Amino acid sequence: MMLGIVWAAGWSWDGLGVVWLMGVHVAWDGGAWRLEMAQWLPRPVGEVFPFFSDAYNLERLTPGILRFEVLTPRPIVMRSGALIDYKLRVRGVPIRWRTEILEWDPPRGFVDTQLRGPYALWHHTHRFESRDGGTLCTDVVRYRPRGWLLAGLVNRLLVERDVRAIFAYRAARLGEVFGDRRLGLGAGRLGEGEGDRRLGLGAGRLGEEDREEERRGELGVRGER
Repeated sequence: MMLGIVWAAGWSWDGLGVVWLMGVHVAWDGGAWRLEMAQWLPRPVGEVFPFFSDAYNLERLTPGILRFEVLTPRPIVMRSGALIDYKLRVRGVPIRWRTEILEWDPPRGFVDTQLRGPYALWHHTHRFESRDGGTLCTDVVRYRPRGWLLAGLVNRLLVERDVRAIFAYRAARLGEVFGDRRLGLGAGRLGEGEGDRRLGLGAGRLGEEDREEERRGELGVRGER
């Protein structure tokens, strides 16, 4: 039974020949929540896929407030069975995340899954397809929060809106990397914190303690990167 579909973004910039995002859809599929996103980028697959092949680029695509950092030393050889470790903060809580690459099929796509982290299930399929002189990037994520009987409530109150906002932020950053900077959140125009707030991830959603921690730690973390 479908519990509903949420439209998180409806950007349509194909008229400018730059970049478009079909949207971020989230629905219950009977066993987990399923997120789907499609984004067209005005670059060939041969340029887009190598960007995703570098796990360290995840730091560029993740809102600064999450303090996301790749822990696995360079170079990371991407292949089926590769393990990648990260750390991040969710609402001020430090979390370690380990990913396994289940499938590696360059340049058509890859699949990763969470082995250790905040979710009971996280299975992410990435696909890349040549389309209209550029690349159609699609993401399908099946996820389930921890909490067993309370997982639905946790998802509705916290997880779903955060996941949708994170993917919308990711799409905007990809638009900057591969498209027109005028249409992105603009590292050159906005600080990461402001971009986070535009997408509902910022100070307006955090407690005072989290906001103060963000202010104290943000510059130091970025300097380390």
